Amino acid sequence: MNILVSGKGHFASQVIRGAASISGVNVTHASVPLEDARLGSLCSTLGVRVIPSGALNFDTMPDNIDLIVCAHSHDFIGDRTRIKSRFGGIGFHPSFLPLGRGRDSIRWSIKLGERLTGGTVYRLSNNVDGGDILAQEAVVVSRGETVSSLWRDKMQPLGVRLLLDVVSSHNSSGLVYGEAQDEGDSTWFPSMDSPPLFKPDLLGLPHLRE
Repeated sequence: MNILVSGKGHFASQVIRGAASISGVNVTHASVPLEDARLGSLCSTLGVRVIPSGALNFDTMPDNIDLIVCAHSHDFIGDRTRIKSRFGGIGFHPSFLPLGRGRDSIRWSIKLGERLTGGTVYRLSNNVDGGDILAQEAVVVSRGETVSSLWRDKMQPLGVRLLLDVVSSHNSSGLVYGEAQDEGDSTWFPSMDSPPLFKPDLLGLPHLRE
């Protein structure tokens, strides 16, 4: 099974390393920041071809990809791109979806003093953080937890493990079906200081421009 990983930093590198170690899985491409020297070096060592972050779209999406895996990616991957992958795409979100959608979910969890949150692997869709749930676990927010410690010590290891579990399931069983999110229970955490998601597949559709 050929996969493309879209992401950045340590999280993406752990997913790439882990996926490459699964028998029958080939990480053939990665959409990563060109300025991330460590991640670029890893891709070079493993023979993974790099597509610059922000440049992944229908035209640049390689052929013969079975699954797109988002690992700390803030680029929106539209349906025109996903449809070129046999099994579409999956991503990890650091909340107990459908609660806490939005890229600043960890910061909001700390700000609001939540004691329980979670991590979710979901099917990518045109509804941001709204696709079918494929794997999910609760996470206890300890007293004195910070944004950095919650991400580094709990969410990131959980995300890597759940993503690799779902990749393995696709590799052994084909398309993995999930459970639809209940839109009536969904909540959205607004971005605190981040720019809007980059949506290259929508640039050519005037009625969908942001």
